[in-house]
Amino acid sequence: MMKKQVFLAKIAGFALVCALLLTACDDGNSPAAHNHEWGNWTVTRTATCTTEGVKTRVCLLNATHEETEPIAIVPTAHDWQPAPSATVPTCTEDGSGDQICAYNAAHTKSGIIPKLGHDYQNYAQSTAPTCTTEGSETGTCTRDATHTDTRSVAALGHDYQWATTTPATCTTAGVETGTCTRDAVTTTRAGAAAFGHDYEWKVTTPPTITAGGIETETCKHNPLHTNNTRTIPKIFTSSTELISYFNTLSDNDADTPYTVAMNISDLTDIKTAIMDSGKFVNLDLSGSNLTSIGNSAFSDCYRLTSIIIPDSVTSIEDAVFSNCFALASINLPEGLTSIGTNAFASAGVVSFTIPSSVTNIGMGALHASYGIKEINVDPNNAFYSSVDGVLYNKDKTTLIQYPARKEGSTVTISGDITNIDYQAFTLSINLTAINVDSSNSVYSSVDGVLYNKDITTLIQCPTGRKDTLIIPNSVTSIRGMSFMWGYITSVTIPNSVTSIEWAFAYCTSLISVTFEGTIAEDNFTEGAFQSSDLREKYLSGGPGTYTTENPGWNSIWEKQQ
Repeated sequence: MMKKQVFLAKIAGFALVCALLLTACDDGNSPAAHNHEWGNWTVTRTATCTTEGVKTRVCLLNATHEETEPIAIVPTAHDWQPAPSATVPTCTEDGSGDQICAYNAAHTKSGIIPKLGHDYQNYAQSTAPTCTTEGSETGTCTRDATHTDTRSVAALGHDYQWATTTPATCTTAGVETGTCTRDAVTTTRAGAAAFGHDYEWKVTTPPTITAGGIETETCKHNPLHTNNTRTIPKIFTSSTELISYFNTLSDNDADTPYTVAMNISDLTDIKTAIMDSGKFVNLDLSGSNLTSIGNSAFSDCYRLTSIIIPDSVTSIEDAVFSNCFALASINLPEGLTSIGTNAFASAGVVSFTIPSSVTNIGMGALHASYGIKEINVDPNNAFYSSVDGVLYNKDKTTLIQYPARKEGSTVTISGDITNIDYQAFTLSINLTAINVDSSNSVYSSVDGVLYNKDITTLIQCPTGRKDTLIIPNSVTSIRGMSFMWGYITSVTIPNSVTSIEWAFAYCTSLISVTFEGTIAEDNFTEGAFQSSDLREKYLSGGPGTYTTENPGWNSIWEKQQ
């Protein structure tokens, strides 16, 4: 039984080998039986009246395998050439006489030799085309240079470069004019569409102590375009009057605020009255005889949309408008001398101008003012200046505030800057790189991150940066607020770092932190990773990589094994 099984196995193996051989191309060593997959025949030498031709085909499975077959002599396949005694044909006239085959001189014939026809080459422009008319080009016959041919060249068409010649308005579309780069011909087309009205309420008849006024919906683009009107109350002289008025109004939103004017000397209850009313308000204090707006007078009053400060005010004290998220418009009167610490921190103001009279701006006065796009300074101010919307001291050696919403992704610190305020770049959400001129003696930058000159202190990672940061191993400290509210996703902290201040608070995109060394608890500020348990996890778990799956508020971190 066993011998029979072995015999059958050998037979099966031999059959498999034969099958493989029959499906492979012949390599010269295999048996004669094989299957080629041939391609089409190609003539590789044409048959003539005296010699055979050759045709070849190649195996599609192996291009080195080919076979050839002869093509029989074609007795009529002559290559006739005029004999020396013949009249040679030209481009336009037949020749005549004897002809001799180039393949075999014994083959001859006599008779008409057909004219050759023209062979026009080397066409050159003879008439240049224009935008609207065809041009021409002329070729010369290679057989007879006296024979030429002219053919047309297509007109070029206009190449218009477009520019706005009539800007769009609220009610009419703009117009663009195109000027042809070739012949200065012009044409017009519709430009930008009419952008419509953008109304805001403007006081057109000011109220008085005894009578109300009128405000009109006025287009921001064109003050001549107006819409609805509404009455505004008389000037209030107490918070009690203000509260009574609010009780008569329906709810509104920040886009449709109510305007109220007041003549008061005490702001104590005004914020509370606005917040308790649930109404959004434009507040006009221009009729008041105030000289100062005290600490936190309107802080957290997120229903205040604009305010007119009286000309008599000389001081806006600390945190007056902090967290006034809806505050989009404010005037700073000439005569104002002092703006306190955090006066506009986290306010929604888009832009304003610091008057010439200001002599003091407190630390972080515009810190995290998330709406601000530019800070302007009256050129007559003796203490402050602005360049491209950025606030500096007068001689531009201190950078005080970079606007949080300033357009553009990079900024370069010049060689003249010797001081950058602590909160200068906080919440600058469009900023992805802070570069430093190499001549600066105080600061430096690596990969768009701001450091001190010798790269031992990390001062600011741009808020708008959204990738991974590997901190250089020369860094020993990470300064407070350096990553605050940033979009960074991953950071590696080298073992050279020995202290971390309140640096990573509110980094709601951060999902991975690698600690390469040990940081003492006393040098690792509580709140360094505010609203997460990362500090506590690191202090108990030591160096390593920590990640979270729920970045943001109250994130939970785990050490990777």
